[in-house]
Amino acid sequence: MPIRITSQKDGFRRCGMAHPMKTTEYPDEKFSKEQVKILKNESMLMVEVIGGKSGKEKKNTKESLMAYTLDALKEMGKKHQCKETTKEKLVDEILAAQAKEN
Repeated sequence: MPIRITSQKDGFRRCGMAHPMKTTEYPDEKFSKEQVKILKNESMLMVEVIGGKSGKEKKNTKESLMAYTLDALKEMGKKHQCKETTKEKLVDEILAAQAKEN
């Protein structure tokens, strides 16, 4: 998933690069899963995982949504007022709600 990173100090370095204070969006393949974990745990950085969006709107599929954590899915489900709590059922409910919107 694409991520946005904002540093509290301009040029703060983590995962082999300097991060600006200006919010910067990076594509899916820029950081490994382990690097994203490191970045998210760094108190000097604000990291936002973008739910499947990078410039253009990407269509969610069951497979892509199943890659999210249950907590992330619950956040996505709030938008659609989803009630399910199991991962698979929540994914199905999110997809159904998105289909109704389109």
